[in-house]
Amino acid sequence: KLCFNSDGTKLVGGLLVGDAKDYTKLLQLSKKDDLGDLDPESLTYQRPPPGDGGAAPADGGDGTGLADDDLVCTCIGLSKADVAKAIIDKEATTIPLLKKACKVGTGCGGCVTPVGAVPKILAATLKKLGKTGPIGICAHFPYSRKELFDI
Repeated sequence: KLCFNSDGTKLVGGLLVGDAKDYTKLLQLSKKDDLGDLDPESLTYQRPPPGDGGAAPADGGDGTGLADDDLVCTCIGLSKADVAKAIIDKEATTIPLLKKACKVGTGCGGCVTPVGAVPKILAATLKKLGKTGPIGICAHFPYSRKELFDI
């Protein structure tokens, strides 16, 4: 459930139950003065805004739904651009290396979970660099959860 001000121009709060993958995007939106080009209905029902016509995603195609200046790690105060810069400049190609490079995920750890924004940013940035990231559920077990289920 999302709560908007009386004229529907600002997100003032919300309650996510179950799938909370949109938390970071919605948190950033609630800190802005207005909804920008979004409307309450499209946010609530996860539909593109009227007339959007499938425009390019504002997140650069990484699947986070976040702009470069949006916070990814609210505990440490790191933006999406800060994380991407650590991946590129400090060659942090794994989550543990990112934690050492910029401290992302060392607070509550929610941003580095499989549904958090950091793994998506890591994968997209490595792809842009022509590199591959780790696969599997951990460094010692190179199978995805789906592959494990199928085994």
